[in-house]
Amino acid sequence: MKKYIIIPLVLIGVILGVLLLIIVLFPKKYSNHIELYANKYNLDKSLVYSVINIESGYDKNSVSSAGAVGLMQIMPDTASECAYKLGIDGGDVFEESFNIEIGCYYLRYLLDIFDGNIVNTLCAYNWGLGNVWDWINKGNVDESGTITNLQVAETKNYIVKFRVNQFVYKNILGVDK
Repeated sequence: MKKYIIIPLVLIGVILGVLLLIIVLFPKKYSNHIELYANKYNLDKSLVYSVINIESGYDKNSVSSAGAVGLMQIMPDTASECAYKLGIDGGDVFEESFNIEIGCYYLRYLLDIFDGNIVNTLCAYNWGLGNVWDWINKGNVDESGTITNLQVAETKNYIVKFRVNQFVYKNILGVDK
């Protein structure tokens, strides 16, 4: 009789453990800002959640070794340029709302440049737009225009992390897009 009770309890424990792990590894912090700016710039919310999770792990005070800052790890020059294009005052790049708006605007800008190609967009976000253009101009693209033969381990890993994050966030958010 005891094994009939223990097995369901173990299964419930495993399921609860997995759910807790998902909540910890894939948080939904700053959802009000993410929802606002994802909608404003016509972005898939799972894209924005994934980029923030990969870039900063939701640490709004994060600074990379390259000098990228905040939740979406925006380079200060990129933040200034985007703020200028948006006609807004250059704000505090560490401030959540400003950082997420600039990051979403920049993602939309890159998506538009690459005709919606998410791989090229994310490579440019991570590796730099100039580097991606150079790589494309050297003929490192497949028939769909997606970059190939990427030799930069960090950027290759970034794409893999993105695919995992986006899969989980699409399921958490119930996003079909």
